[in-house]
Order: sequence, then structure tokens, then C-alpha cells
Amino acid sequence: MLEENSDSPLQMSDLTEEDISPRTYTPGEIVEGQVVRVDPDGIVVGVGLKMEGMVPLDEMRMLSLEDQMMLEPGQAIAVAIVGGRAGDMPMLSYDQAQEVRSWQALQQHLDENTVVTALVTGQNRGGLEVDCLGIRGFVPFSHLAPTPGVDRDEGLAARVKQKSEFNVLEMTVPRTGWCLPRGRYGRKPRRKPKTASLPGLKKAPSLPAESAPYVILGRL
Repeated sequence: MLEENSDSPLQMSDLTEEDISPRTYTPGEIVEGQVVRVDPDGIVVGVGLKMEGMVPLDEMRMLSLEDQMMLEPGQAIAVAIVGGRAGDMPMLSYDQAQEVRSWQALQQHLDENTVVTALVTGQNRGGLEVDCLGIRGFVPFSHLAPTPGVDRDEGLAARVKQKSEFNVLEMTVPRTGWCLPRGRYGRKPRRKPKTASLPGLKKAPSLPAESAPYVILGRL
């Protein structure tokens, strides 16, 4: 997520010892940086006072063309430390940072039993395929209210490209080197989930086991 420039320029007297001291970054870590410049090969981002890295074009696909055109030096931007090099600079990723934040947001919706908006991208015999905060998900047919007088398949097809609100029922998060809060991800809610009695929920036709990570949505 991009943020506007601060109205007050940063002064050396405002810096803490932690800001000035060099530090080690871990691959997978999400950090807040500042845009230094935009090059034909990507975005040069300053991370603290001791490091600049490059977000190459193939690591900023989630950044819309409109947002790319609005980038300015000094603008705040969240990036992930990837590891490796992009030219002569450490490689960073805008896309990975956004994906981690999406999983964090989904976990919060799961913990707090709040609804999230998802875009329906397709259908199959088991339900709807959705895009939820950029994460692939599935809504079982048993959690969809039928449309009176309309065939089931026709009713599902009519929902494609529409946005709807759902609860997060279950998550299978990616097994990566991302620095996620310990003990949170993949955790089931403390209360007994209402999805436990739904037959076949964990074996949805559109999401075989090898297709993880994914999120299952529905109505509570």
C-alpha cells in the first residue's frame, strides 16, 4: 500500500540510534521503505539509511499502472526482502509484501469473525472460485443461497464477476520464508468452527490438496 509524502522533511535530529545504526535484513522480512527513483527496470527503494534495493518489474505486478505513474521520491512503500540481486542492488518485492499483508488481513477476519469482500472469478460443480484480497479462494455451494426459479449452474454463472461479502472459514497459508507472526497462521479459531459439519469442505473440487495456499469462504 502506497502512502503520501510527509509534509515535514526528516531532520537528522529526528533520527534515533536505531535509525542510524546498520542492521541485518532477513529474506522474507516486510519493511517500510521510501521510493528513491523509478527506473526502466523497476523501483529503487531506500530501506533505512544504510541500504537501497531494487523492485524489478516482475515483482511489482500487483502495483497498478495508475499507481506506478504516481510514484514520487520519498513516497512510503512496503516491500519484502527477497534475497539475491537485481543488477547491482539487493532484490526487493512489492508483490510479496502485499501478499503477506493480505494473509494477515484474512487471519484477522477469521479471528474476529468479520466479513471480507471477494470477487467471483469462476465456477465449478462444487461452488465459486473467488479472488479475495489477491488470494485465490473457494466458496462451497452449500454456503450459497439458491436463486429461486433458476438452475443451480445458471445461478452460479450469474455470480461471476460480481463482488460479495463472505466470512473466512478456513485458511491454508503458503509455506515460504516470509516473516509471519509466530503461532498465528494456520491456527483454527478457538471456538468450534461451524464448517466442521459441512461434508467435503476440505476436498472442494476446485482446490485439490496440491493447490495450496488458499482460503475457503462462506456464510456463518
